[in-house]
Amino acid sequence: MAKLPQITDSEWIIMKVLWEKSPLVNKEIVKNVSKKSTWNKKTIETLLRRLVEKGAVGFNQVNGKIREYFPLIGKEECIKEESESFLKKVYDGSVSMLMAGFIKNKNVSKEELQKLKELINFDEEE
Repeated sequence: MAKLPQITDSEWIIMKVLWEKSPLVNKEIVKNVSKKSTWNKKTIETLLRRLVEKGAVGFNQVNGKIREYFPLIGKEECIKEESESFLKKVYDGSVSMLMAGFIKNKNVSKEELQKLKELINFDEEE
C-alpha cells in the first residue's frame, strides 16, 4: 500500500467535509468549511489546492471552469495512520500508557470505562 500523504490539522477540516459528502464544488466546500472555521475563501482554496497537490483530493472538471472535488484517500485509513503516528510520537507506541494517561488526566465516566472493558473483553474472545 502506498504511503498516505501527511495531512495538517487545518487540512483535516477540509477532508472531513469531503468525507461527509462528495463530490462538492468549490463554493459548497467554502460554505461547509466556513461553518467550522473563521477562514476566508482564499485560505480554504489554498488548503484545498494543497490537498490536491498531495494527492489526497481529486477533482473532475464540469462545465468548463467548475471543479467537483472528492477525496482520494479513505477516512478510516487516515484515522488509523494518524492514531498510530500519535501513539508512537507521544507514548512510544504503548497503548497501555495512552489509556493510563487519558484515565488519569481526564474524568472518564462509568459509561466510557464500561465501553473500554467491553472492547478489551471482545478482543480477548477472538
